[in-house]
Amino acid sequence: MADPEASALRAIHATLRYRGYRRLSGQTNHAWEGTELVEGRDIGLVVHVEDLYFARLPVIALKEPGTTIRAHVLRGGAICYAADASLVLDPSNPGGSILRCIEQVRQTLARSGSEANAEIRAEFATYWNGDSVLTDLEEGGEAYLYGVPRNDSIMLELVATSSDLPEFLASRYGTSAQQITRVRVLHLDVDLDIRGEAFPPETLEEACDWLRAVAPDKVDIFLRSLLDHDAPRTTFLAGRNATVGVAVDLPPDIKRMRGPGFRDDAWRNEARRRASEVAIRRYTCRRCDRAYRLERNLYMQKPLAGRRIALIGCGAIGGYLAQGIARSGAGTGPQGALDLYDPDKLLPDNLGRHLLGIEDLLQAKADRVAARLRSEAPRLTIDSYVTDALGRISQMSGYDLIVEATGEERVALALNERAQQERRAGRIFPPILHCWLTGNGAAAQTFLNRVDDKACLRCLRPDLAQRGRYWPLKPKVDQELRVPADGCGGSYVPYAVSAPMIAAGLAVEAILDWAKGDPRPTLRTLNIDQSRTEHHKNVSPSRHPACPACGDGGPLTL
Repeated sequence: MADPEASALRAIHATLRYRGYRRLSGQTNHAWEGTELVEGRDIGLVVHVEDLYFARLPVIALKEPGTTIRAHVLRGGAICYAADASLVLDPSNPGGSILRCIEQVRQTLARSGSEANAEIRAEFATYWNGDSVLTDLEEGGEAYLYGVPRNDSIMLELVATSSDLPEFLASRYGTSAQQITRVRVLHLDVDLDIRGEAFPPETLEEACDWLRAVAPDKVDIFLRSLLDHDAPRTTFLAGRNATVGVAVDLPPDIKRMRGPGFRDDAWRNEARRRASEVAIRRYTCRRCDRAYRLERNLYMQKPLAGRRIALIGCGAIGGYLAQGIARSGAGTGPQGALDLYDPDKLLPDNLGRHLLGIEDLLQAKADRVAARLRSEAPRLTIDSYVTDALGRISQMSGYDLIVEATGEERVALALNERAQQERRAGRIFPPILHCWLTGNGAAAQTFLNRVDDKACLRCLRPDLAQRGRYWPLKPKVDQELRVPADGCGGSYVPYAVSAPMIAAGLAVEAILDWAKGDPRPTLRTLNIDQSRTEHHKNVSPSRHPACPACGDGGPLTL
Protein backbone atom coordinates (compact mmCIF):
# COMPACT_ATOMS: atom_id res chain seq x y z
CA MET A 1 0.00 0.00 0.00
CA ALA A 2 1.38 3.44 -0.97
CA ASP A 3 2.51 5.78 1.77
CA PRO A 4 -0.21 8.54 1.87
CA GLU A 5 2.24 11.22 2.99
CA ALA A 6 4.68 10.35 0.22
CA SER A 7 1.81 10.49 -2.29
CA ALA A 8 0.71 13.89 -0.95
CA LEU A 9 4.26 15.21 -1.17
CA ARG A 10 4.59 14.06 -4.78
CA ALA A 11 1.30 15.76 -5.69
CA ILE A 12 2.35 19.05 -4.04
CA HIS A 13 5.78 18.94 -5.69
CA ALA A 14 4.31 18.22 -9.15
CA THR A 15 1.78 21.05 -8.77
CA LEU A 16 4.36 23.61 -7.68
CA ARG A 17 6.95 22.52 -10.25
CA TYR A 18 4.35 22.92 -13.02
CA ARG A 19 3.76 26.46 -11.68
CA GLY A 20 7.49 27.23 -11.93
CA TYR A 21 8.57 26.64 -8.33
CA ARG A 22 11.74 24.78 -7.37
CA ARG A 23 12.29 22.71 -4.29
CA LEU A 24 14.75 24.05 -1.72
CA SER A 25 17.34 21.67 -0.36
CA GLY A 26 18.62 21.56 3.20
CA GLN A 27 15.26 22.52 4.72
CA THR A 28 13.93 20.86 7.87
CA ASN A 29 10.47 20.81 6.28
CA HIS A 30 9.20 20.71 2.73
CA ALA A 31 9.91 24.07 1.05
CA TRP A 32 9.74 25.54 -2.44
CA GLU A 33 10.41 28.98 -3.92
CA GLY A 34 8.89 30.66 -6.94
CA THR A 35 7.23 33.85 -8.19
CA GLU A 36 3.64 35.02 -8.56
CA LEU A 37 2.28 37.88 -10.63
CA VAL A 38 0.49 40.36 -8.36
CA GLU A 39 -0.87 43.64 -9.71
CA GLY A 40 1.56 43.50 -12.65
CA ARG A 41 4.63 42.73 -10.50
CA ASP A 42 6.54 39.49 -9.95
CA ILE A 43 6.63 38.71 -6.22
CA GLY A 44 9.07 36.08 -4.94
CA LEU A 45 7.55 33.61 -2.49
CA VAL A 46 8.79 30.75 -0.31
CA VAL A 47 6.25 28.00 0.48
CA HIS A 48 6.73 25.78 3.55
CA VAL A 49 4.42 22.76 3.95
CA GLU A 50 4.76 21.37 7.47
CA ASP A 51 1.50 19.41 7.58
CA LEU A 52 0.73 17.19 4.59
CA TYR A 53 -2.85 16.73 5.81
CA PHE A 54 -3.42 20.53 5.84
CA ALA A 55 -4.84 20.73 9.37
CA ARG A 56 -2.27 23.54 9.72
CA LEU A 57 -1.94 26.06 6.90
CA PRO A 58 1.25 26.10 4.85
CA VAL A 59 3.57 28.97 5.77
CA ILE A 60 4.03 31.25 2.76
CA ALA A 61 6.47 34.16 3.01
CA LEU A 62 7.97 36.87 0.85
CA LYS A 63 11.37 35.80 -0.46
CA GLU A 64 12.66 39.35 0.06
CA PRO A 65 10.55 41.05 2.75
CA GLY A 66 12.21 44.45 2.44
CA THR A 67 11.73 47.21 5.00
CA THR A 68 8.35 48.63 3.93
CA ILE A 69 5.46 47.48 6.09
CA ARG A 70 2.65 45.88 4.08
CA ALA A 71 -0.75 44.80 5.35
CA HIS A 72 -0.87 41.13 6.39
CA VAL A 73 2.93 40.75 6.05
CA LEU A 74 4.51 39.91 9.39
CA ARG A 75 8.07 40.55 10.51
CA GLY A 76 10.32 38.15 8.61
CA GLY A 77 8.02 38.24 5.60
CA ALA A 78 5.45 35.60 6.58
CA ILE A 79 2.08 36.40 5.00
CA CYS A 80 -1.12 36.23 7.04
CA TYR A 81 -3.32 35.08 4.17
CA ALA A 82 -6.19 33.44 6.03
CA ALA A 83 -7.53 33.07 9.53
CA ASP A 84 -6.84 29.57 10.82
CA ALA A 85 -10.47 28.45 10.54
CA SER A 86 -11.57 30.47 7.53
CA LEU A 87 -9.81 28.46 4.82
CA VAL A 88 -10.82 24.79 4.68
CA LEU A 89 -8.42 22.63 2.68
CA ASP A 90 -9.04 19.15 1.26
CA PRO A 91 -6.43 16.62 2.50
CA SER A 92 -7.46 14.22 -0.29
CA ASN A 93 -6.44 16.82 -2.91
CA PRO A 94 -3.05 18.16 -1.78
CA GLY A 95 -2.20 19.71 -5.14
CA GLY A 96 -5.47 21.61 -5.28
CA SER A 97 -5.10 22.67 -1.65
CA ILE A 98 -1.67 24.23 -2.20
CA LEU A 99 -3.04 26.10 -5.23
CA ARG A 100 -5.88 27.48 -3.06
CA CYS A 101 -3.32 28.77 -0.57
CA ILE A 102 -1.26 30.47 -3.27
CA GLU A 103 -4.37 32.12 -4.71
CA GLN A 104 -5.27 33.39 -1.23
CA VAL A 105 -1.76 34.84 -0.96
CA ARG A 106 -2.11 36.60 -4.31
CA GLN A 107 -5.43 38.14 -3.26
CA THR A 108 -3.98 39.16 0.11
CA LEU A 109 -0.97 40.87 -1.44
CA ALA A 110 -3.22 42.66 -3.93
CA ARG A 111 -5.33 43.98 -1.04
CA SER A 112 -2.22 45.05 0.87
CA GLY A 113 -1.68 47.62 -1.83
CA SER A 114 -5.21 48.86 -2.45
CA GLU A 115 -6.55 48.65 1.11
CA ALA A 116 -3.32 48.90 3.07
CA ASN A 117 -4.12 51.77 5.40
CA ALA A 118 -7.37 50.41 6.80
CA GLU A 119 -6.09 46.85 7.15
CA ILE A 120 -2.79 47.91 8.73
CA ARG A 121 -4.64 50.04 11.27
CA ALA A 122 -6.85 47.07 12.12
CA GLU A 123 -3.75 44.93 12.71
CA PHE A 124 -1.51 47.65 14.15
CA ALA A 125 -0.65 45.77 17.35
CA THR A 126 0.85 42.94 15.26
CA TYR A 127 3.20 45.31 13.45
CA TRP A 128 4.24 47.09 16.64
CA ASN A 129 5.74 43.71 17.58
CA GLY A 130 6.32 44.33 21.27
CA ASP A 131 6.42 42.14 24.35
CA SER A 132 2.94 40.89 25.16
CA VAL A 133 1.12 42.36 28.14
CA LEU A 134 -2.52 42.11 29.24
CA THR A 135 -4.50 45.27 30.05
CA ASP A 136 -7.40 45.95 32.39
CA LEU A 137 -7.73 49.71 32.06
CA GLU A 138 -10.37 52.21 33.04
CA GLU A 139 -10.00 55.76 31.83
CA GLY A 140 -8.87 58.23 34.47
CA GLY A 141 -7.37 55.91 37.07
CA GLU A 142 -3.73 55.41 38.03
CA ALA A 143 -2.28 52.32 36.39
CA TYR A 144 0.41 49.90 37.47
CA LEU A 145 2.39 47.16 35.78
CA TYR A 146 1.83 43.95 37.70
CA GLY A 147 3.66 40.66 37.53
CA VAL A 148 1.70 37.50 38.22
CA PRO A 149 3.89 34.39 38.64
CA ARG A 150 2.33 31.26 37.18
CA ASN A 151 2.98 27.73 38.36
CA ASP A 152 5.10 27.04 35.27
CA SER A 153 7.60 29.76 36.32
CA ILE A 154 6.35 32.15 33.61
CA MET A 155 5.63 35.71 34.74
CA LEU A 156 2.35 37.07 33.40
CA GLU A 157 2.55 40.85 32.91
CA LEU A 158 -0.59 42.93 33.25
CA VAL A 159 -1.27 46.68 33.20
CA ALA A 160 -4.29 47.57 35.31
CA THR A 161 -5.95 50.48 37.06
CA SER A 162 -7.14 48.12 39.80
CA SER A 163 -5.40 45.26 41.56
CA ASP A 164 -8.55 43.10 41.33
CA LEU A 165 -7.67 41.16 38.19
CA PRO A 166 -3.95 40.62 39.01
CA GLU A 167 -4.82 39.44 42.51
CA PHE A 168 -7.62 37.24 41.18
CA LEU A 169 -5.30 35.57 38.66
CA ALA A 170 -2.60 35.12 41.30
CA SER A 171 -5.09 33.46 43.64
CA ARG A 172 -5.96 30.97 40.90
CA TYR A 173 -2.26 30.17 40.40
CA GLY A 174 -1.59 29.97 44.14
CA THR A 175 0.90 32.85 43.94
CA SER A 176 0.95 36.55 44.82
CA ALA A 177 0.60 39.48 42.42
CA GLN A 178 3.60 41.82 42.36
CA GLN A 179 3.13 45.53 41.75
CA ILE A 180 6.23 46.19 39.64
CA THR A 181 5.94 49.89 38.80
CA ARG A 182 3.54 52.72 38.28
CA VAL A 183 2.83 53.48 34.62
CA ARG A 184 1.13 56.24 32.68
CA VAL A 185 -1.66 55.69 30.16
CA LEU A 186 -2.22 58.40 27.54
CA HIS A 187 -5.58 58.13 25.80
CA LEU A 188 -5.38 59.26 22.17
CA ASP A 189 -8.49 59.99 20.15
CA VAL A 190 -6.82 58.74 16.96
CA ASP A 191 -6.07 55.44 15.23
CA LEU A 192 -2.50 54.31 15.76
CA ASP A 193 -0.90 53.91 12.34
CA ILE A 194 2.44 53.12 10.73
CA ARG A 195 4.28 56.35 9.99
CA GLY A 196 7.87 57.30 9.26
CA GLU A 197 10.81 55.37 7.88
CA ALA A 198 11.85 53.65 11.11
CA PHE A 199 9.01 51.39 12.17
CA PRO A 200 8.61 49.83 14.58
CA PRO A 201 10.73 52.29 16.56
CA GLU A 202 13.86 51.05 18.31
CA THR A 203 14.97 54.25 20.04
CA LEU A 204 13.38 57.12 21.93
CA GLU A 205 14.02 59.44 18.99
CA GLU A 206 12.27 57.08 16.57
CA ALA A 207 9.33 56.68 18.96
CA CYS A 208 8.93 60.48 19.16
CA ASP A 209 9.18 60.83 15.38
CA TRP A 210 6.48 58.18 14.95
CA LEU A 211 4.16 59.77 17.52
CA ARG A 212 4.74 63.23 16.00
CA ALA A 213 3.29 61.89 12.75
CA VAL A 214 0.34 60.20 14.48
CA ALA A 215 -0.60 62.66 17.26
CA PRO A 216 1.73 65.67 17.17
CA ASP A 217 0.09 67.36 20.16
CA LYS A 218 0.99 64.41 22.41
CA VAL A 219 4.77 64.26 21.90
CA ASP A 220 5.69 66.63 24.75
CA ILE A 221 3.25 64.90 27.12
CA PHE A 222 4.73 61.55 26.05
CA LEU A 223 8.28 62.68 26.81
CA ARG A 224 7.33 64.17 30.16
CA SER A 225 5.48 60.99 31.05
CA LEU A 226 8.54 58.89 30.27
CA LEU A 227 11.22 61.09 31.84
CA ASP A 228 9.87 63.70 34.27
CA HIS A 229 10.04 61.49 37.37
CA ASP A 230 12.67 60.17 39.77
CA ALA A 231 13.08 57.24 37.37
CA PRO A 232 11.91 56.55 33.79
CA ARG A 233 8.23 55.60 33.72
CA THR A 234 6.73 53.15 31.24
CA THR A 235 4.04 54.87 29.19
CA PHE A 236 1.16 53.30 27.29
CA LEU A 237 -0.59 54.93 24.34
CA ALA A 238 -4.25 53.93 24.05
CA GLY A 239 -5.52 54.67 20.55
CA ARG A 240 -8.91 53.87 19.10
CA ASN A 241 -7.62 50.70 17.44
CA ALA A 242 -4.87 49.48 19.77
CA THR A 243 -2.90 50.12 22.94
CA VAL A 244 0.89 49.92 22.90
CA GLY A 245 3.60 50.67 25.43
CA VAL A 246 7.07 52.20 25.56
CA ALA A 247 9.73 51.83 28.25
CA VAL A 248 13.16 53.46 27.98
CA ASP A 249 16.48 51.70 28.60
CA LEU A 250 19.02 54.39 29.46
CA PRO A 251 22.68 53.98 28.43
CA PRO A 252 24.95 53.24 31.42
CA ASP A 253 26.50 56.71 31.52
CA ILE A 254 23.09 58.39 31.61
CA LYS A 255 21.96 55.99 34.35
CA ARG A 256 24.95 57.10 36.46
CA MET A 257 23.72 60.69 36.17
CA ARG A 258 20.74 59.76 38.38
CA GLY A 259 23.18 59.28 41.26
CA PRO A 260 24.90 61.74 43.62
CA GLY A 261 26.95 64.56 42.19
CA PHE A 262 24.51 65.44 39.38
CA ARG A 263 21.61 67.84 39.18
CA ASP A 264 18.15 66.28 39.49
CA ASP A 265 17.33 67.03 35.87
CA ALA A 266 20.74 66.15 34.40
CA TRP A 267 19.85 62.63 33.29
CA ARG A 268 16.53 63.78 31.83
CA ASN A 269 18.13 66.52 29.77
CA GLU A 270 20.84 64.14 28.57
CA ALA A 271 18.26 61.50 27.60
CA ARG A 272 16.38 64.09 25.55
CA ARG A 273 19.57 65.36 23.90
CA ARG A 274 20.77 61.84 23.05
CA ALA A 275 17.36 60.36 22.27
CA SER A 276 18.84 58.47 19.31
CA GLU A 277 21.01 56.49 21.75
CA VAL A 278 18.22 55.65 24.22
CA ALA A 279 16.85 52.21 23.42
CA ILE A 280 13.20 51.43 24.10
CA ARG A 281 11.25 48.33 25.00
CA ARG A 282 7.96 48.02 23.15
CA TYR A 283 4.82 46.48 24.63
CA THR A 284 1.95 45.07 22.61
CA CYS A 285 -1.24 45.08 24.66
CA ARG A 286 -4.01 42.52 24.67
CA ARG A 287 -7.26 43.66 26.27
CA CYS A 288 -8.54 41.65 29.20
CA ASP A 289 -10.93 44.16 30.79
CA ARG A 290 -14.44 43.14 31.75
CA ALA A 291 -16.20 44.99 28.93
CA TYR A 292 -13.98 43.30 26.34
CA ARG A 293 -14.44 39.85 27.89
CA LEU A 294 -18.21 40.25 27.84
CA GLU A 295 -18.79 42.00 24.53
CA ARG A 296 -16.26 40.39 22.20
CA ASN A 297 -18.27 37.20 21.62
CA LEU A 298 -21.80 38.61 21.93
CA TYR A 299 -22.22 39.28 18.23
CA MET A 300 -25.42 41.31 17.65
CA GLN A 301 -26.31 40.76 21.31
CA LYS A 302 -26.32 42.98 24.36
CA PRO A 303 -24.53 41.91 27.55
CA LEU A 304 -26.46 41.55 30.79
CA ALA A 305 -24.29 44.04 32.69
CA GLY A 306 -26.32 46.37 34.89
CA ARG A 307 -29.36 44.03 35.02
CA ARG A 308 -30.77 42.66 38.27
CA ILE A 309 -31.56 38.98 37.71
CA ALA A 310 -32.89 36.31 40.06
CA LEU A 311 -32.31 32.65 39.20
CA ILE A 312 -34.63 30.22 40.96
CA GLY A 313 -33.23 26.71 40.92
CA CYS A 314 -29.54 25.78 40.86
CA GLY A 315 -29.98 22.16 39.82
CA ALA A 316 -28.97 20.45 36.58
CA ILE A 317 -30.36 23.20 34.32
CA GLY A 318 -29.87 26.08 36.74
CA GLY A 319 -26.17 25.44 37.36
CA TYR A 320 -25.21 25.63 33.69
CA LEU A 321 -27.65 28.49 33.17
CA ALA A 322 -26.09 30.49 36.00
CA GLN A 323 -22.67 30.04 34.42
CA GLY A 324 -23.98 31.05 31.00
CA ILE A 325 -25.62 34.29 32.10
CA ALA A 326 -22.68 35.20 34.37
CA ARG A 327 -20.38 34.88 31.36
CA SER A 328 -22.84 37.10 29.49
CA GLY A 329 -22.53 39.89 32.05
CA ALA A 330 -25.06 39.05 34.79
CA GLY A 331 -23.75 40.27 38.12
CA THR A 332 -21.60 43.04 36.61
CA GLY A 333 -21.90 46.74 35.94
CA PRO A 334 -23.57 49.51 37.93
CA GLN A 335 -26.59 48.17 39.86
CA GLY A 336 -26.05 44.77 38.24
CA ALA A 337 -26.74 41.73 40.42
CA LEU A 338 -27.29 37.99 40.11
CA ASP A 339 -29.15 36.31 42.98
CA LEU A 340 -29.34 32.52 43.18
CA TYR A 341 -32.16 30.71 45.02
CA ASP A 342 -32.23 27.01 45.90
CA PRO A 343 -33.07 25.34 49.23
CA ASP A 344 -31.42 22.01 48.40
CA LYS A 345 -27.99 20.46 48.86
CA LEU A 346 -25.96 18.70 46.18
CA LEU A 347 -26.55 14.96 46.55
CA PRO A 348 -24.68 12.02 45.01
CA ASP A 349 -27.69 11.56 42.72
CA ASN A 350 -26.99 14.97 41.12
CA LEU A 351 -23.33 14.50 40.27
CA GLY A 352 -23.70 12.88 36.85
CA ARG A 353 -25.40 15.89 35.26
CA HIS A 354 -24.57 18.97 37.36
CA LEU A 355 -22.14 21.84 36.91
CA LEU A 356 -20.81 21.15 40.40
CA GLY A 357 -18.48 18.27 41.26
CA ILE A 358 -17.88 15.81 44.04
CA GLU A 359 -15.94 18.40 46.06
CA ASP A 360 -19.25 20.23 46.54
CA LEU A 361 -21.10 17.16 47.82
CA LEU A 362 -23.71 17.74 50.57
CA GLN A 363 -23.29 21.51 50.38
CA ALA A 364 -25.97 24.03 49.41
CA LYS A 365 -26.27 24.21 45.64
CA ALA A 366 -26.92 27.96 45.59
CA ASP A 367 -23.84 28.69 47.72
CA ARG A 368 -21.55 26.42 45.73
CA VAL A 369 -22.72 27.61 42.31
CA ALA A 370 -22.17 31.21 43.46
CA ALA A 371 -18.68 30.30 44.69
CA ARG A 372 -17.95 28.59 41.38
CA LEU A 373 -18.92 31.71 39.42
CA ARG A 374 -16.84 33.97 41.68
CA SER A 375 -13.86 31.71 41.02
CA GLU A 376 -14.19 32.30 37.26
CA ALA A 377 -14.10 36.10 37.17
CA PRO A 378 -13.42 39.00 39.55
CA ARG A 379 -15.82 41.69 40.68
CA LEU A 380 -19.04 39.72 40.27
CA THR A 381 -22.02 40.80 42.38
CA ILE A 382 -23.56 37.42 43.18
CA ASP A 383 -25.59 36.48 46.25
CA SER A 384 -26.99 33.07 47.14
CA TYR A 385 -30.10 32.24 49.19
CA VAL A 386 -30.57 28.74 50.55
CA THR A 387 -34.31 29.14 50.76
CA ASP A 388 -37.56 28.63 48.92
CA ALA A 389 -37.89 31.59 46.56
CA LEU A 390 -41.68 31.45 46.67
CA GLY A 391 -41.52 32.69 50.24
CA ARG A 392 -39.80 35.87 49.01
CA ILE A 393 -42.12 36.77 46.12
CA SER A 394 -43.12 40.08 47.69
CA GLN A 395 -39.43 41.10 47.64
CA MET A 396 -38.83 40.29 43.97
CA SER A 397 -40.44 43.29 42.32
CA GLY A 398 -37.04 45.01 42.12
CA TYR A 399 -35.58 42.50 39.69
CA ASP A 400 -35.43 43.14 35.97
CA LEU A 401 -35.91 39.44 35.22
CA ILE A 402 -36.68 36.26 37.14
CA VAL A 403 -35.39 33.00 35.67
CA GLU A 404 -37.17 29.85 36.84
CA ALA A 405 -35.12 26.72 36.16
CA THR A 406 -36.30 24.35 38.87
CA GLY A 407 -37.51 21.75 36.38
CA GLU A 408 -40.53 21.21 38.67
CA GLU A 409 -43.87 22.04 37.07
CA ARG A 410 -45.53 22.52 40.45
CA VAL A 411 -43.02 25.20 41.39
CA ALA A 412 -43.31 26.89 38.00
CA LEU A 413 -47.11 26.99 38.19
CA ALA A 414 -47.04 28.28 41.76
CA LEU A 415 -44.64 31.07 40.74
CA ASN A 416 -46.85 31.91 37.77
CA GLU A 417 -49.94 32.11 40.02
CA ARG A 418 -48.20 34.35 42.54
CA ALA A 419 -47.05 36.62 39.71
CA GLN A 420 -50.60 36.84 38.33
CA GLN A 421 -51.89 37.72 41.79
CA GLU A 422 -49.41 40.61 41.92
CA ARG A 423 -50.56 41.73 38.47
CA ARG A 424 -54.26 41.57 39.41
CA ALA A 425 -53.50 43.63 42.52
CA GLY A 426 -52.05 46.35 40.28
CA ARG A 427 -48.47 45.77 41.36
CA ILE A 428 -45.66 45.60 38.84
CA PHE A 429 -43.94 42.23 38.68
CA PRO A 430 -40.87 41.43 36.55
CA PRO A 431 -41.05 39.05 33.60
CA ILE A 432 -40.25 35.40 34.25
CA LEU A 433 -38.22 33.19 31.92
CA HIS A 434 -39.22 29.57 32.53
CA CYS A 435 -36.93 26.78 31.32
CA TRP A 436 -37.63 23.06 31.50
CA LEU A 437 -37.07 19.62 29.98
CA THR A 438 -39.84 17.31 28.82
CA GLY A 439 -39.87 13.53 28.45
CA ASN A 440 -36.59 12.54 30.15
CA GLY A 441 -34.69 15.19 28.25
CA ALA A 442 -36.38 14.54 24.89
CA ALA A 443 -37.01 18.28 24.40
CA ALA A 444 -36.06 21.58 26.00
CA GLN A 445 -38.42 24.55 26.15
CA THR A 446 -38.30 28.13 27.37
CA PHE A 447 -41.16 30.56 27.81
CA LEU A 448 -40.95 34.27 28.57
CA ASN A 449 -43.86 35.01 30.90
CA ARG A 450 -44.17 38.77 30.69
CA VAL A 451 -46.76 38.98 33.49
CA ASP A 452 -48.94 41.38 31.52
CA ASP A 453 -52.01 41.02 29.32
CA LYS A 454 -50.26 38.40 27.17
CA ALA A 455 -50.18 34.63 27.73
CA CYS A 456 -48.96 33.34 31.06
CA LEU A 457 -47.34 29.97 31.73
CA ARG A 458 -50.66 28.30 32.58
CA CYS A 459 -52.05 29.38 29.19
CA LEU A 460 -49.77 26.77 27.65
CA ARG A 461 -51.60 24.01 29.52
CA PRO A 462 -54.93 25.20 30.97
CA ASP A 463 -56.06 21.65 31.77
CA LEU A 464 -53.31 19.82 33.62
CA ALA A 465 -54.96 16.49 32.82
CA GLN A 466 -54.34 17.10 29.10
CA ARG A 467 -51.33 17.62 26.89
CA GLY A 468 -50.21 21.20 26.52
CA ARG A 469 -50.93 23.43 23.54
CA TYR A 470 -47.40 23.15 22.21
CA TRP A 471 -46.53 19.75 23.60
CA PRO A 472 -43.27 18.54 21.99
CA LEU A 473 -43.72 14.79 22.58
CA LYS A 474 -45.32 12.57 19.98
CA PRO A 475 -48.75 11.07 20.82
CA LYS A 476 -48.55 7.97 23.03
CA VAL A 477 -45.06 8.92 24.22
CA ASP A 478 -44.91 9.07 28.00
CA GLN A 479 -44.09 12.46 29.40
CA GLU A 480 -41.55 11.13 31.86
CA LEU A 481 -40.13 7.93 33.13
CA ARG A 482 -39.62 8.32 36.85
CA VAL A 483 -37.27 5.93 38.59
CA PRO A 484 -37.84 5.07 42.27
CA ALA A 485 -35.23 6.55 44.58
CA ASP A 486 -34.31 6.17 48.22
CA GLY A 487 -36.88 7.45 50.66
CA CYS A 488 -40.63 7.31 51.04
CA GLY A 489 -42.23 7.89 47.64
CA GLY A 490 -39.01 9.35 46.24
CA SER A 491 -38.21 9.26 42.53
CA TYR A 492 -36.11 11.03 39.97
CA VAL A 493 -36.23 11.66 36.23
CA PRO A 494 -33.15 10.23 34.46
CA TYR A 495 -31.56 12.04 31.53
CA ALA A 496 -28.00 12.55 30.29
CA VAL A 497 -25.90 15.61 31.13
CA SER A 498 -26.31 16.84 27.54
CA ALA A 499 -30.02 17.63 28.11
CA PRO A 500 -29.63 20.29 30.87
CA MET A 501 -26.69 21.82 29.03
CA ILE A 502 -28.82 22.19 25.89
CA ALA A 503 -31.74 23.59 27.89
CA ALA A 504 -29.46 26.10 29.61
CA GLY A 505 -28.08 27.23 26.24
CA LEU A 506 -31.60 27.72 24.89
CA ALA A 507 -32.46 29.81 27.96
CA VAL A 508 -29.32 31.97 27.67
CA GLU A 509 -30.24 32.81 24.08
CA ALA A 510 -33.78 33.77 25.16
CA ILE A 511 -32.41 35.95 27.98
CA LEU A 512 -29.99 37.75 25.65
CA ASP A 513 -32.82 38.41 23.20
CA TRP A 514 -34.87 39.82 26.08
CA ALA A 515 -31.94 42.06 27.05
CA LYS A 516 -31.73 43.61 23.58
CA GLY A 517 -35.49 44.24 23.56
CA ASP A 518 -36.41 41.49 21.11
CA PRO A 519 -37.93 38.68 23.23
CA ARG A 520 -40.14 37.11 20.54
CA PRO A 521 -40.88 34.32 19.98
CA THR A 522 -41.64 33.91 23.65
CA LEU A 523 -42.04 30.10 23.52
CA ARG A 524 -39.06 28.25 22.12
CA THR A 525 -38.67 24.50 21.65
CA LEU A 526 -35.57 22.51 20.87
CA ASN A 527 -36.03 18.79 20.19
CA ILE A 528 -33.19 16.66 21.54
CA ASP A 529 -34.50 13.13 20.92
CA GLN A 530 -35.96 13.28 17.43
CA SER A 531 -37.52 9.81 17.68
CA ARG A 532 -39.80 10.86 20.56
CA THR A 533 -40.68 14.42 19.60
CA GLU A 534 -42.58 16.27 16.90
CA HIS A 535 -41.67 19.60 15.40
CA HIS A 536 -43.19 22.82 16.74
CA LYS A 537 -42.29 26.23 15.42
CA ASN A 538 -41.16 28.79 17.94
CA VAL A 539 -44.18 30.97 18.65
CA SER A 540 -45.51 33.75 20.85
CA PRO A 541 -48.68 32.13 22.26
CA SER A 542 -51.90 34.04 22.65
CA ARG A 543 -53.69 34.19 25.96
CA HIS A 544 -56.01 31.21 26.48
CA PRO A 545 -59.59 32.15 27.50
CA ALA A 546 -59.90 29.05 29.68
CA CYS A 547 -56.68 29.72 31.61
CA PRO A 548 -57.53 29.53 35.33
CA ALA A 549 -54.62 31.81 36.19
CA CYS A 550 -55.09 34.80 33.88
CA GLY A 551 -58.02 34.08 31.54
CA ASP A 552 -61.79 33.99 31.84
CA GLY A 553 -61.52 30.76 33.75
CA GLY A 554 -60.78 32.89 36.80
CA PRO A 555 -57.97 32.64 39.34
CA LEU A 556 -56.65 29.30 40.46
CA THR A 557 -58.32 28.08 43.64
CA LEU A 558 -55.73 27.07 46.22
